[in-house]
Amino acid sequence: MKKNKENKVKEKVKTSSFTELTKVFTKPLTENKYEDYETASWYKRFASFFLDTVVVVPIYLLFIFIIDKLEMKDLNETFIQSSFSLFFFIYLIYFWIIFKGQTIGQFIMKTKIVSDKNEDLSIIQNLARLMGYIASNIVLGIGFLTIFITKDKKCLHDMTSKAKVVDLNK
Repeated sequence: MKKNKENKVKEKVKTSSFTELTKVFTKPLTENKYEDYETASWYKRFASFFLDTVVVVPIYLLFIFIIDKLEMKDLNETFIQSSFSLFFFIYLIYFWIIFKGQTIGQFIMKTKIVSDKNEDLSIIQNLARLMGYIASNIVLGIGFLTIFITKDKKCLHDMTSKAKVVDLNK
């Protein structure tokens, strides 16, 4: 009888710790609501992307300079060429999670990524957005062009993460 109670308690602890872990990754990062904001225009979104690129490129060039100065000839040339995408994706996910839906470019352009429920994105939604972003790049940017044909101005990565980009200027 005592052993049976111990097993039930252990099972309850395992279930509750998994539930708590799941909540961490699926709940919005903050409880902010964004119902009153309009969807950001394509040119504001493009401008924020351009500004983010302006931030990432010098960091990438510094990385290449350091590799060249250290004479790391063994480093695979393909890795060096593809590392720009890796840098950019790390930059995006870092800012989307740490700064709750805004990169430096989005901060300057006063736009923010929010869920379709008008809340901040969860970590899972941020990762889904990154996967959609990668898919948009793989198909020669066609995933970005959907912004012009969807009435709610969504790109492929917005659709995959159930998110939208709002203009914080009222």
